[in-house]
Amino acid sequence: MILLILLAAPGQAAILTVAPDGSTNYTSIQSAIDAAKSGDIIEVLSGTYQEHVFLSKKVELRGKDTGDGLPLVDANGTGSAITIYADGAVLEGFNVTNSGHCGCGNAGIRIMSDNNTVFGNVAYKDNYGIYSGPTKGNRIYQNDLIDNYISAFDEGNNWWGSVPDAKELLTGSGVAGNHYSDFDKPAAGCNDTSSDGICDMPYKIKGGSNADLHPMVSWTRPELG
Repeated sequence: MILLILLAAPGQAAILTVAPDGSTNYTSIQSAIDAAKSGDIIEVLSGTYQEHVFLSKKVELRGKDTGDGLPLVDANGTGSAITIYADGAVLEGFNVTNSGHCGCGNAGIRIMSDNNTVFGNVAYKDNYGIYSGPTKGNRIYQNDLIDNYISAFDEGNNWWGSVPDAKELLTGSGVAGNHYSDFDKPAAGCNDTSSDGICDMPYKIKGGSNADLHPMVSWTRPELG
């Protein structure tokens, strides 16, 4: 039994914790990513992180509200706040703001890889709220995109909404897309005749043929875990 435990131990995911006040081993998000191994979990506590984050490993990068709101990544007016380069990563629970405003894809969240999960984030006053290059298989849902120059851009083949199970496909219940501040009122095209919190019409994502089929009238923070 002891031998089995020792053999299994190396495969277990490590949890790395980040806090800006020096109370943990890491004070910057990037330093934790650099130290992590594929499959690890990085928990980022509330606070402001003035950095450009490059998610270059297949890890779970999760923001944790420890009483002062979602951790805020501030790009200081240049580049993107968070860029995802690894395949199969998870990005959850961040407030991202103040990206650069050139026409080169600067965003709150920039996705440059495949099969990632991006949900429960807030992108506020960025050039693009979420920008995806020619990627595929990404799941992008329950994000709040507020007052960005362009809410969303996608030149790939990705799913803008939670992935429904068989019952939800039949009934349409339990499925949620993202909230777009430029598409949450009747004057902007969002009517909610069934009062289920979902706009009646899809939201067209700029850059290609993708659409969010279940855009939310207002943002409801999902349970993060």
